[in-house]
Amino acid sequence: MKIVISGSGCTGKSYNASLPGGTFTLTESEDRRLMLDRLKPETIARIDAGWRPDAMWYMRHIRVKFPWRHVMTGNVSRVTELESYQGNAEAETVGQWEMATYTQINRMRGIPDTAKFWFHDLQGKRHHLWLSFSLRERAVSESDLSEVRAAFDELFPKRTLEDNDYLPGEADMARVEVHVSDDFRRFTATLVKGDVRLPLPVGKTQHFELEPFTHWPGTKSERLSPESRRLFQYGPQA
Repeated sequence: MKIVISGSGCTGKSYNASLPGGTFTLTESEDRRLMLDRLKPETIARIDAGWRPDAMWYMRHIRVKFPWRHVMTGNVSRVTELESYQGNAEAETVGQWEMATYTQINRMRGIPDTAKFWFHDLQGKRHHLWLSFSLRERAVSESDLSEVRAAFDELFPKRTLEDNDYLPGEADMARVEVHVSDDFRRFTATLVKGDVRLPLPVGKTQHFELEPFTHWPGTKSERLSPESRRLFQYGPQA
């Protein structure tokens, strides 16, 4: 039986022959185990039958962008900062002094992967929330965003990589709403545009109450200088 490693045409025997003497060698059983850890049985069968993967569809697919922005609802009075990590490996950081611009500027983004929010609740207390929009990994260290992508494809059907090039208007923009329960024990996410509301998965979450004028849990506000407090309120001054 011929064992193919990673669709490269390399066999376990030829791989071992390419290594310097005395180094790790790969047996056929180990080769098969590594494949089984990462690939579905039907994919392994296709590779054994001679199929070779082509990354171009995958690369184009994950790079397609959509017009959307984050918002928070529920026990939230205002969002002061956020960090958004997207399925196309892009990230976006919005400081407190940039939040007003973020809510008004329309732009394309990759589908959401994870996000961090700094916000005040309805009583004025400060919080930090981190959450992921995936329930599992697709491969090692790669989130499975299939449910998120399906929701975006339903809301924005037949989008291609070339659609990334146009500037969206406000009517084009969707919202990824993160809802915070009153007791901060339940967090849900929804993709919203007009009257359409599509649920999004929420996997792992971390929530912390924060001291006033602090960025991370465990930081005491009395340690901050007056200049640092002004930075939290107004951002860097020109």
